[in-house]
Amino acid sequence: MIIIVCGLPGSGKSYFAQRLSQMLQAAYISSDVVRKELFRLPSYSDEEKRKVYDEMLRRISDAEYYKEVVVDATFSEVETRQKFITETRKIATVYIVEIVADEDLIKERLAVPRQDSDADFAVYKKMKSTWPLFKEPHLVLHSTNNNIADMLDETSDYLFSETMNRENINKLIDEKNFHADTQSVELIETHISWVIICDRFVYKIKKPVKYSFLDFSTLGKRKLYCEREVELNKRLTNDIYLGVIPVKKIASEFFIDGTAGEIIDYAVNMRKLPEERRMDKLLSENRVTVSDVKNLAAKISNFHKRTNTIHKQNTLNMKDLFNDILTQKEFLEKQISCGSLITDTIKSSDKFFEMNAALMKKRSADGFVRDCHGDLHSRNIFLLPEPVPFDCIEFNDDLRQIDVLDEIAFLCMDLDAFKRRDLSDLFFDEYKKLFPIATTDEEQKLFIYYKAYRANIRAKVSSLRAKDAANENEKKKALNNARKYLLLMNDYITSVAA
Repeated sequence: MIIIVCGLPGSGKSYFAQRLSQMLQAAYISSDVVRKELFRLPSYSDEEKRKVYDEMLRRISDAEYYKEVVVDATFSEVETRQKFITETRKIATVYIVEIVADEDLIKERLAVPRQDSDADFAVYKKMKSTWPLFKEPHLVLHSTNNNIADMLDETSDYLFSETMNRENINKLIDEKNFHADTQSVELIETHISWVIICDRFVYKIKKPVKYSFLDFSTLGKRKLYCEREVELNKRLTNDIYLGVIPVKKIASEFFIDGTAGEIIDYAVNMRKLPEERRMDKLLSENRVTVSDVKNLAAKISNFHKRTNTIHKQNTLNMKDLFNDILTQKEFLEKQISCGSLITDTIKSSDKFFEMNAALMKKRSADGFVRDCHGDLHSRNIFLLPEPVPFDCIEFNDDLRQIDVLDEIAFLCMDLDAFKRRDLSDLFFDEYKKLFPIATTDEEQKLFIYYKAYRANIRAKVSSLRAKDAANENEKKKALNNARKYLLLMNDYITSVAA
């Protein structure tokens, strides 16, 4: 698949194209970058443009080992555009996305110098006066300074239009074409799925997306991972994950488990549990008991003792994952003035990692790396007469096959974040009585380091949410969470580095 992203200078096409390539894990080829590499002092002549576009075509051919390629260029001339589209269609399926923006915003953007482009507002005005309309079918996106998430979602729907998208999900909900009657319907949307909550059942449909850490881009893969989700979660639940059912289409209507129609997707079918018994909600209401925590420790320790031991060395480089928070440093420094805290914590983390790398490797050899839950925190646990952990990671084995100490560190960090250190310590102590996984001072410190790592990940996720927030209230909430987790991360690292 080749996605051509085009638009006038200042429209936001390059920022969008870069984010799209990250989302799809695609090769990224930019005309501005190619031009700077070929010509130290570009003249933007017709001959120069021809060489730039020829070089882009060559690089697209060389990038054929990627499933997707995102091309970022203005394409302001009809002849060049047509030739390029014709040639790329010989290589793969081509999709075209045009980015537009209000002129006042474009003027504001072009007033700031950019690294790879020399175009200013005068260049924009000149190009606009001769801008050719597209004859080919294409998607037009209107760029603002805070709608990148919506643009990416709309593009995902466009690229995978033969599957479920937000419009089709809305039709399904409006028509209430489910395999069981329901009066109420609630939709929860994440970056990777739509979760439809009905009176008695829940239906989870995976989005047709591809990221560096997961691939739901084809119908076959979505079916596979739906089946994996049911299989893996049954290890910790009874009669909650009921199976995988087809999403079908007849004419313009959509059905879950209809008796006829074309299968266009699949849904995980779950029994609905009482939301008021979800652990994070109970924590916020101060209604989690000592008995709840002891029962949970027994459940998780028993699960860890019987789940598969992973004998391969874990392929994740935790040091690199920890240090990835640096990608958010500039943004977080501007928003909440915490750049130095991030820098200092990274230094301490690097030192700790180097001193304890042998211990982490030994724990793998000793059988403590197991096929775990992978996402064990209070939002993914119901406290019923017995605890019910659900929604484990099915889409990436490396994120689930981890040190059991790392797994429980996530839950304990979460309890610390709720300011319930008493429950965190209780869970850890009860777990160790049943499954002694940390018997030395070094392992106790490693547990705290894992808590720092989990707080680090939460801080990064909160930062990304702040960047893509739809309004100031959402942004403020996300930044407050980022600050909370950064401070927690620093406290943990300081305690083990002392």
